[in-house]
Amino acid sequence: MNRTVRKHRHHKGAAHKDDSQSGRSSLHMHNSSTTQPLVPPEPMPQHPNKRHRTVGSSHPLATAPLPFPSDASATESSSEATNTHDQQITSEPATAVVTTIMALNWAKGRAGCAYYTHEFHELYMMDDVVESSTLEIIRSLIDQIAPQTIIVPQDSDELTSLIDGLRGGHNDIQTQLLPAKTFACAHGRYSLVSWFIQQRESHQQQQKQQAKSRYQESATVGSMEASSSAEGASLPMATDVYCDDPHDGQRRQAYLQLSCYVDLDSQVSVGCAGALLNYLEQLEDTSNRPIGSRFDNGTSFQALLLRSFSSEQCMQISKESQKSLCIFEKDLHPNAHQKRGKESLSLFGLLNHTVTPIGHHLLKSWVLRPSLDINVIRARQDAVGYFSAPDTVQFSKELGTQLKHIKNIARIISMIKEHRASPTEWHQLLEFVYYSIRIYSSFAGGRDQTDIAIIMKILNTIDTGILRNVGTAIDEVLDFHQSKIEGRLVVKDNYDADLDHLRETYSGLDAILLSVSQEISYNMSPNIAPLCNVVYFPQLGYLITLPIHLEYSIDPRWGFELQFKTAENLYFKDVKTKELDEVLGDIHAMIIDKEIELVHYLSDQLLAYSQNLLVMADVCAELDSLLALAKAAALHNYIKPEMTLDNQLVIIQGRHPLQELAVDVFIANDTYLVGGRAATPSRVSSASDSITNANSVALLTGANFSGKSVYLRQIGLITYMAHIGSFVPAAQAIIGITDKIFTCIQTVETVSKLQSAFALDIQQLSQAVHYATDRSLVLMDEFGNGTESTDGAALLCATLGYFLYKGNLCPKILAITHFHELISRQIITPEDNRITFLTMEILNAQVTGENSETMDEVVFLYKVVPGSQARNSYGAWCASIAGVPTQIVRRALDLSSIIYSAQMITPEYSEEEEREFEAIEAVARKLMLVDKEEETEKALVDELVQLMLE
Repeated sequence: MNRTVRKHRHHKGAAHKDDSQSGRSSLHMHNSSTTQPLVPPEPMPQHPNKRHRTVGSSHPLATAPLPFPSDASATESSSEATNTHDQQITSEPATAVVTTIMALNWAKGRAGCAYYTHEFHELYMMDDVVESSTLEIIRSLIDQIAPQTIIVPQDSDELTSLIDGLRGGHNDIQTQLLPAKTFACAHGRYSLVSWFIQQRESHQQQQKQQAKSRYQESATVGSMEASSSAEGASLPMATDVYCDDPHDGQRRQAYLQLSCYVDLDSQVSVGCAGALLNYLEQLEDTSNRPIGSRFDNGTSFQALLLRSFSSEQCMQISKESQKSLCIFEKDLHPNAHQKRGKESLSLFGLLNHTVTPIGHHLLKSWVLRPSLDINVIRARQDAVGYFSAPDTVQFSKELGTQLKHIKNIARIISMIKEHRASPTEWHQLLEFVYYSIRIYSSFAGGRDQTDIAIIMKILNTIDTGILRNVGTAIDEVLDFHQSKIEGRLVVKDNYDADLDHLRETYSGLDAILLSVSQEISYNMSPNIAPLCNVVYFPQLGYLITLPIHLEYSIDPRWGFELQFKTAENLYFKDVKTKELDEVLGDIHAMIIDKEIELVHYLSDQLLAYSQNLLVMADVCAELDSLLALAKAAALHNYIKPEMTLDNQLVIIQGRHPLQELAVDVFIANDTYLVGGRAATPSRVSSASDSITNANSVALLTGANFSGKSVYLRQIGLITYMAHIGSFVPAAQAIIGITDKIFTCIQTVETVSKLQSAFALDIQQLSQAVHYATDRSLVLMDEFGNGTESTDGAALLCATLGYFLYKGNLCPKILAITHFHELISRQIITPEDNRITFLTMEILNAQVTGENSETMDEVVFLYKVVPGSQARNSYGAWCASIAGVPTQIVRRALDLSSIIYSAQMITPEYSEEEEREFEAIEAVARKLMLVDKEEETEKALVDELVQLMLE
């Protein structure tokens, strides 16, 4: 008799199967032992049933905490009723105990913070910062501010775990959990505005009186007093702000005024401020105070001042300024439902030659937060110089090829920790191990460059012993070829004795099922016995199968119990199949369960090295970022700038890094600025070739289309690039540490904000006035053009006067303007103000145009030279080359001359219009000669028609 024995392997036994085994697709992956065998000096710990005995130990590397700046460092004074309190928050312990309540949140990769100091009744709000999953910035904030109470959202397990872990060093920290909706940005803005209005209304009369007196004092530039600080300006709500606009609402006024002092677009920190204000309001009621609270019942928790703070070790620059300088520029996906985009022509896109996701992320954080640590900057510059040198170009390419195989290790380890890693992710971890060893070997092969920080870090951080342990363990356990076929993690043969036994049993199952089917069919009739089969279904066990047409031919004496039936077959169990269930069991599920057990055991062993692997991945990310900067430097002919602690900015033959890519020839220009040099008038009125006579303020005039805005942004970009650690587009550069960059550049008006375009410009100017220090860089591009010319010129003049009055605290300023009357009328003169006057060089010649008319022809040389354009911006000429019709340009020139000479403007008519006006005038004169008394009405009309016909 013929017997058919079948094993149904396609059922995976989902009830027993771990998620990590269910990878539906995987890349073709080779066994790493075929490329380079990893022979571990200290193998991984042995599994009890593993045939190949290995011995290993975990020795994680001690990682030093990342240096974090004193974000809250401030030296600011605030005027109270009779007392003046000066507070400086540092990492050192305070001599007096100050009750501090902090609100923290971490959402969408950004950290936000706000805290309240009870002794001074001050509310501090931080600008949002990009934060990784390690929460190093938040950890440092807690260490520096040392709060007694921390408020966090209820659903933030990461923050709660972090605070619990820090209780050893901060035993007095109390944690308050508030609903997540309390930290919403909209709620925070509403709370801040309401708090502002409450403060304003409580001192309205005093506010008006002081505001009026302050307005009278500020009418003269010389009466202004410097009120900036190294950290940020305070907001004394009761005295310093007054706005009375009967055509607008209170909340709108409050919002506009608050936006001049704090960044209301920092959504996470604004939410924290709202949650903190809500908590302080609850504490006003003593019944809401925590049990065992250190607060006195008579204590008030009303915040009187609002201050902003940011990182002192990172350059501060607003999102608007980043957008104005094209630091980042995203091109959206054509599909409206796709949130992903690609980087357009921007500084980050120019520098981003990274080949790993972790390198991309790190470089983006560098560009987002340029460093103010001169040692960090110089270390990056040394590495960029080494990797961009001609003799190391090939070596850098080889390193880039190796780095391409390194993926997001943090995500992979997270997936392994959750037992959800697919075969692809396990293989990526194996590739990371292999190529990390190759990178280490590349530097350990005798290259004499141990003075490069990144090379030292690679040699000291990458532990080849740990990597070989991890790589060997993965290579010995996992069969990537079979994993690709089955779509799940498969353990290699000859690794575990129990697993091998189960597989041997499973592979011999055909013979066992054949023997059992023969025994069962022995008592059947000859026409039924050949159709009897015994099959195995994972999870269902062993079943007897017969065709469906024999449903009514089953003999009860056979002892068959119907389990289920399909359209083609009947499935039964009897004593024999139940015996197989007990003896053999669900063999396929047992194999999968055993493989899951072994993979889990492997995961647990590898997780002992997780911190080591993450530290090594960070080093590879840093190497990738430095190689990207080196490639950009070599590709675009950048040079290494000299970073100095001197407050100066010297750029020789500087170029715009983005603009030079869009033109055939780019004209380079020089820049000389020195911060804090505005105390005494300069004896020179032009830019000098030496930094000795350079000033803090430079005023640039010139024709339209002459390249002024490009030059302005060029200075900001070169300064920004230098603080990243990148080389810069110049022949030579000496750049002092610049703590902040402020731009007052015409912005695009948008309905998403309450302000108009001019209001946005005013807001940017207000930020610069309040927060700029002597080490800041302020760039102003035609400020004041958005309003009436007299008001715009007055605002510009007053602003420059304010900065000049600060003397040694004056920031480095470059201002572009078309308000030539400030110079022509000697409102701003070099004799009275230490300002460098610059202009864009042009060639102007008289040419004969159509109808023998003499016209000016202008050639732009795009060169910055000493001097000033006291009158002409050549706007008409720019209009002509832009395609504006000639008659419009000619009329514009005439009107310009008339307005400048204060003459009466007369209409201009064409010859045809002149003839019509003359004919009408003649008719009118003739009509006046008609004797109206003697003529009848009809005769008068006939006379008028006759005159018109003539």
